[in-house]
Amino acid sequence: MHITSVETADKIKTDGVTELLKCAKPLMFENNDAEFRLSIHGTCFLAQFKSRYYAITAKHCLNGFSYESVRIRIIPGELVFLSLKTVTMPRETGWDFSDLAFFEVRHDRLSPTVLGSKNFLCLDNRDARGVDKDEILAVVGHPSEINTIDYENIAIRTQGFSADGRYPGPAEDKFCSIIRFNILSPIKDMDGLSGSPVLAFREIREKEYTHHFAGVLIRGSTASGTGRFINSSIVIQALKH
Repeated sequence: MHITSVETADKIKTDGVTELLKCAKPLMFENNDAEFRLSIHGTCFLAQFKSRYYAITAKHCLNGFSYESVRIRIIPGELVFLSLKTVTMPRETGWDFSDLAFFEVRHDRLSPTVLGSKNFLCLDNRDARGVDKDEILAVVGHPSEINTIDYENIAIRTQGFSADGRYPGPAEDKFCSIIRFNILSPIKDMDGLSGSPVLAFREIREKEYTHHFAGVLIRGSTASGTGRFINSSIVIQALKH
């Protein structure tokens, strides 16, 4: 299978930020069909917490697929997938904040180079803090419209997309927040961006930023220019347990 792997992302005008955003990966699934071997649906991101490694996504991205069919790659352009151990989900259901799934990665099968790369977002020593209104929020993911599989030519096209925005306040659903995007015009809709990481940046000097993990995007719309994300406190709490 030939792979056309673009893996680009619109920069949010800061050097080094795109390195952090490498943690976001297209969520792929292997099908029981030789002619339609793979599907792409949604986004996940790779994270490291307390010497363990995970792929985290929105649970609803898995609807219609078996957990065993999940395929996540680190290196763009290569069909080499992470070895996954187990999947864990919050016990509570029916709430937006429970729309999470955690796949633990067999890190003993990863090279030291990969483990030390920016592909895994380090969540160690990260306080489960909220977002301030003067911080810049950034989301990076893989919209369905630009992440496709051409079965006729047997080619996979993956392309990252990032968008920045602001924090107008909490969402109506508990433990969730709103992001108001600045520009979403390059894409028609936000399908496929669920499961994307949300990062918060604060400028401390010109073009120099501190950052922290803000949460996981679970839905949004280009019409409203807004999205909803699960707060980082819920994600960190789930990882601790």
